[in-house]
Amino acid sequence: MELNIKIISISLIVVMIVSCSTSKNKRITPEIEVVKCLDDFIVNYPKLKPNKELTSVLFQKITENDTVYYQIMDEPKNEILATLNDIENKKSKYHAVGVYKKILCEYNKKDFNNEYLNFKDVPKSIIDKATSIRFSFELDGKIIEIPYGHLEWEPTVEIYYDFKSKIKKIRILGKDEIEIQDFNGE
Repeated sequence: MELNIKIISISLIVVMIVSCSTSKNKRITPEIEVVKCLDDFIVNYPKLKPNKELTSVLFQKITENDTVYYQIMDEPKNEILATLNDIENKKSKYHAVGVYKKILCEYNKKDFNNEYLNFKDVPKSIIDKATSIRFSFELDGKIIEIPYGHLEWEPTVEIYYDFKSKIKKIRILGKDEIEIQDFNGE
């Protein structure tokens, strides 16, 4: 009888330890949330811009009044190549670029941990292309070269994800209104 009680006690302790450790592992991190947002963005982009291929995105975390939003927008590939160039030349210490589902993703290392994002490294061929890309023009008989990163661009699709209120706000370039949809993040 005493042995049965000890076995039951030990079993209960083991169950408690296992349940505590699994609940810790299921903690939602910003990296998990942003990957869910990226998946949603990738799926919905062709519906919002049917004639445009999604090759690269910029995502960031925005905090306003204790609410965290994840902003994801399409970004010209040349813009990300310029960021890669800056990273390779040690001009950018906060930005990072990784590959997720064949899409180049630029983000701020202060907000997201690449170890948990589990992105693939950018292929060497793309890095080599990034180090050579420049925009040049002639001014008063002189050739002026500017890295693409210094050119202005506007995203064609921006989506703001709010996990707290479970909504997403969609803004499409050229449209004044913002469309609000439910978003469960699952």
